[in-house]
Amino acid sequence: MYLIDTEDQWRESEAIRHLLGNPLHQEHVLGPMGLGTLSWIMMEVDNSLLLPSIVGEVDILAGPLEFRAPEDFQEALKRRKTENPDSHPSWPELFAAKEVSEAGGILWPPRVSYVIGVEVKCAYFSDRLHSAKDSNSHVRRIRKQLDRLKSMGVDRMALLDVIANPPSQGLNSNPWFEAASRADHSLRAMKDILQARLPAETPSGHFVWSAGAVVGGDESVRGAGVPEMIRPPMVNPSLAAGDPQVLASRELLRGRISRTLGSLPQPIYFPAMFVGCRACKKMRAFHDPVCDCGGWLASNEAARS
Repeated sequence: MYLIDTEDQWRESEAIRHLLGNPLHQEHVLGPMGLGTLSWIMMEVDNSLLLPSIVGEVDILAGPLEFRAPEDFQEALKRRKTENPDSHPSWPELFAAKEVSEAGGILWPPRVSYVIGVEVKCAYFSDRLHSAKDSNSHVRRIRKQLDRLKSMGVDRMALLDVIANPPSQGLNSNPWFEAASRADHSLRAMKDILQARLPAETPSGHFVWSAGAVVGGDESVRGAGVPEMIRPPMVNPSLAAGDPQVLASRELLRGRISRTLGSLPQPIYFPAMFVGCRACKKMRAFHDPVCDCGGWLASNEAARS
């Protein structure tokens, strides 16, 4: 399902799912926030699992994973390099990490020492921009959501603006050129809105992904354009300043994340991704279509409808 064809109430959920479903798109957002592929990621986490005093949910919450015995990874890496001396330097590391992970070598639950939070908004472009959330009330709400992440004690926070575009079709590589052109056009149309999103002094990062769609698969597998960084994410200044209230929230947040992740099966792959159920609020594996409670997980409801 293309983002532009998704019903309004599900479009942001689908945008998050399409982003996380593509390692390249994922890397362009989480990489500048200090995370690699060896990470845990939770999508649409209800705050009842985190800080119950705060109403709402966090679109993306993520942090690093590590191996239970780092020496096992080093041994596997050395063996892989010996077996494949002419391979690209990244391949031995990738397969060594995969080998250790599949053998149950990921430390679980992880040590929650670093946490990032991302809020996602999704507009779409047809004849013009729609649902750009550029009114004063929408801008205040976006800034309030980022301030909420800061007060929760995440290490870094960011806003991701996604722009959905109509899918392109044609022969050979023409659809991709057209998709890239459409993505660039809608991005330029939203330029002034993006510049006014956040105040100049904010520590929050800001990314934009104008998703150029191509007929034959959704934006997680086919299309043009990758997320671009408008503003780099800075370290949470409240943590750096030692704000006692934020530090207390951070400790509670870390404990709640550890407990939530610990209730889930130990992953044998990475990134380990999970998604919240809108019916029972519990987290489940990212690719599960249905929760144990019978509710459809997050944006999968869109596919059902």
